[in-house]
Order: sequence, then structure tokens, then C-alpha cells
Amino acid sequence: MKLLPILVIPAMAMAFLATLLVLVFGGVDTAAASDFDYQCEVAIPNPSSTSTAATRQSARTVPVSTPVTVNPYAELTFAPDDASVSGRQRACAAAMRTAIYQQGPPLSEPATGAGARCAGETIAALVNRGSGGGAAAETTGRSASETGTAAVEPAAVTAAVLHRASAAVSTGYCPPLTDAEGDMLTAARSGQNVDRCPLPGGGLAVLDLPDNAAAQSLCGQLVATGAESAGDLVFWGYRGTVPTRVGMVAARQRSAGSVLVVSWDPTSGKLVQLAMPSGWDVRVKRVLGDAA
Repeated sequence: MKLLPILVIPAMAMAFLATLLVLVFGGVDTAAASDFDYQCEVAIPNPSSTSTAATRQSARTVPVSTPVTVNPYAELTFAPDDASVSGRQRACAAAMRTAIYQQGPPLSEPATGAGARCAGETIAALVNRGSGGGAAAETTGRSASETGTAAVEPAAVTAAVLHRASAAVSTGYCPPLTDAEGDMLTAARSGQNVDRCPLPGGGLAVLDLPDNAAAQSLCGQLVATGAESAGDLVFWGYRGTVPTRVGMVAARQRSAGSVLVVSWDPTSGKLVQLAMPSGWDVRVKRVLGDAA
């Protein structure tokens, strides 16, 4: 992919891309292309790609020595009349406006901090509440447990649960979930925060995620298989650039070597606990801090 003829890079991005531009102007654009491809593949799974995000990462040659709080590609634009630009490239550039920059390889260590623990406890409490007045969660024929009803936008419920869990990062305390709070979490509706991911290192006491799937899927750092932890976001079933399913890792069953995910099932309209999906477009992202 040739970036130089079609890129317009504002001053805001120049500091980070300075070394890349030296390479590009020198006729070697591999570094810029591999990094941009990797950022795109993490943000928007490509159905026509023959490589995964992991293999794209292995070919990535851009060193990141300091934390990047603003995506350096956020203001990258393509000339509207440039016929050499693909629809995929334009979609990637659009995603970069709000996507969190991937600092390095997928996270390879499970989260063990207070935020992850609180997320796991909150998710378990929601599953165990059951439907209709606190009955035990139902086990269905497809080996899933269901409870509660879906929100208009399931990502709004995910955002509400992780908002609660994030408070434990600074306090170290996760209060038991009350029935009233459980009702509030599973009745969350979109509209409070619809477009922006919280910036890494933003210093906020609580996590305010976008409450729609399209925006939320661009948040967090990619998690490697085997490092999934309670509270990690899970996106799959992409149509175009938007995931149709949103969930949270509930727990890792270490003895069985499997991962449980909680998601709002569009067919039943209920909270469903299922095994980690395994499709080509599954993306697991970590947004919670990892205070010990």
C-alpha cells in the first residue's frame, strides 16, 4: 500500500510520524504502511485479508517508545478525487479519527487488578440474578445461561458495567451488586456518550465508554488469545465496519482452558453466557486499568 501520494498529514500528527516520513520520502514506505495496516486490521476486520492482526503485528516495524495518547492517524485524510485510494483505506482513515492507537503487540498477560476483579464479580452477579424477580439463571439447550433483557443498544449495558468496575481501580473496593443497581445496569440505554473512547492515561476516576457498538469497538488495546480477562470487551459478527455482537469476558475456566463471555443475544433479547466466539473477526479489547 503506497501512502505517500495520497496522504495529507496535519501538523498534529507530524511529530509521531517524522521518522516514518523520512523512510517514505526515501522511497521505503514499509514502516508506515505496516503500522497503518495493523491499526486498521485491529479497528476494522478485513474479510478479504489473508493475514490476521497478529501476523500484521509481526510485520510491523514502527517502534513506539513512549505512550501515545492521541492516535497519530486521527487527522489523516485522502484526496477525494484520488482514484488510487480504496474504499478500505477510506474506511480505515475514518476509523482512525476516534480509534485508540495500538501501542504495541496484543496484550499477552491477563489482567489481575481490582478493575478486572470487580468486572468479573459484577458480571457474575448479573448472570446469577436470573430473570423475572431474581430466579436462578436458566440453562438453555445450547449450554448457555440467560438472564435479564437486552437494552436498545447492548453496548450501553457493557459501558454501564465497566463504568462500575472502573471505580474499583482507584478505590480497590467493589460493593456487592444490589437488585436496584442490577436493574439499572441491564436497562441502560444509549445516548450518554456516543462517539469518543476515553484516552489512555486520561486520569479519570471512572471509565466512560461510548454506548454504541460502532464507537465502542474502536476503544482499548487488543488482547492476545490466552490473555483474556474478566471485563475485556469482545466484538464479533461484523457487518462492514460495525460489530453486530458485543460482549464482555466473564471468566476464564483455567481447568477447562476455556473463556466464558456474556453478551446480549439479539434472537432471545436476553443476557447470554457462552463460550468465546472463534470467528475470523473476533476482537478482544482491554479498556480497564489494572491496579493491583
